[in-house]
Amino acid sequence: MGNLGTWYNQVVLGASLSSITSVAMGPFAYLYFAGGYLAVAVVFFLIGVLQRTFLFVLTPFVRSSGTVVFLSILQLLGTVDSSILGLLISLFRDVPILLVVMLLIYQRRAPSPHGRLGIPTRDPRYHTLRHGSAG
Repeated sequence: MGNLGTWYNQVVLGASLSSITSVAMGPFAYLYFAGGYLAVAVVFFLIGVLQRTFLFVLTPFVRSSGTVVFLSILQLLGTVDSSILGLLISLFRDVPILLVVMLLIYQRRAPSPHGRLGIPTRDPRYHTLRHGSAG
C-alpha cells in the first residue's frame, strides 16, 4: 500500500529507487502524457467553455430550476480530477437525469376549477373557458 505511484515518483519526478511514497498524477500530468502542452491547453479551454455554457444556459441566478441543476453539477465543473474522461462521462450521465428531474419538479399544472382546497374558485380565467365570457 505504501508503494502507490512508485513509477510516477521514480521515473517522472526522478526520486531515488529506495523512496517509498504515495504520489499521484494530476490532470496536467495526465493530459501532458496524452498529448503534450497542446492537449493541456485544448482540454482546459473546453472545460472553460463548458462552464460558461452551463452558466449561460441554466441562468442559476434568475430561475430556481436552473439553480438546482447548476448546483448539482457545480462540483463536477469546479474540480477537475486527474481522470478527464470521468468528468465527461459524469456530465453526459448526470445532466440529462437532472434536466428530467427539473422538469418533473417545476412543471406547471393547470389551475383546478375547484381551487387549492377544493372550494370552487372565482378565477375569471376558469369562467372564461367554461362559460365563454368573463362576466
